[in-house]
Amino acid sequence: MVAVLVSIVILSFGIYIISDYMNRIYQNERQAYVIKKLEILKQSMAGFLRNDASWQTTISSSENNAAGFQCLATNSCVGGRRSFVLLDASGQQLSNSSSPSFGMDLNGNPCSQFNKTKPDLVCVARFDYEWEPDCPVSTCLKQAPRIFGKLSFAFPIAVSVNTRNFDIDFARGKEVGTVGETCASMKGRLNASGKCELPLAGVPCGTAKSMNGLDQQGSIFCEDSPGYGHLTCPTGQLPVGMNSSGQIVCAQAGNNPNGN
Repeated sequence: MVAVLVSIVILSFGIYIISDYMNRIYQNERQAYVIKKLEILKQSMAGFLRNDASWQTTISSSENNAAGFQCLATNSCVGGRRSFVLLDASGQQLSNSSSPSFGMDLNGNPCSQFNKTKPDLVCVARFDYEWEPDCPVSTCLKQAPRIFGKLSFAFPIAVSVNTRNFDIDFARGKEVGTVGETCASMKGRLNASGKCELPLAGVPCGTAKSMNGLDQQGSIFCEDSPGYGHLTCPTGQLPVGMNSSGQIVCAQAGNNPNGN
């Protein structure tokens, strides 16, 4: 009888050890799965923020009238963060800071049951967004929106997530981006063929002056020309080179200026 009881105790302990071991494996797999899904979700939201069509829909939406994006067109934005609603190219909401129940499942599908206090099994995440000009008007050639995204996560089953690891923070248009963004950063415009036209043609620099670059406001500044303005030679002579001062060197046709 005692031997039977001992066997039952040993068997029960063995079942407990195996069950605990399997549970730990399951918890680790669940943890890795959730972290991977949240990383994919972050990259997906960053992709919508960088996508030209999605961004244009976002900044032109009446839902973002109070976000103040209009100042970007005139390069006149002042400091201070503003919240905004992110939309995809079709106009579907991907965030809503004014609705605490707006959220997403782990596949990025919008839902309306997000709850930090009583977490839902499906609607477990949300991103809230803010923006501010990336630099002051006085020092910027072209202001860009610096975007901040903050993740909130609530799951009914224990999962350890450091939401700061999923923050979004970048200045849109300052990374290598589209031709349009790059052209706009140089105060140019895209023509009908998709080429960038810079505002350089026909800029008056005055007599004996030449353009030597752009200042911080994007205006042309001129300097005394080192002689490039006079590219002709007297009758019977031809240009054969330039001297160290940048002036054209002329010589009689058929003659070598070095006398060889």
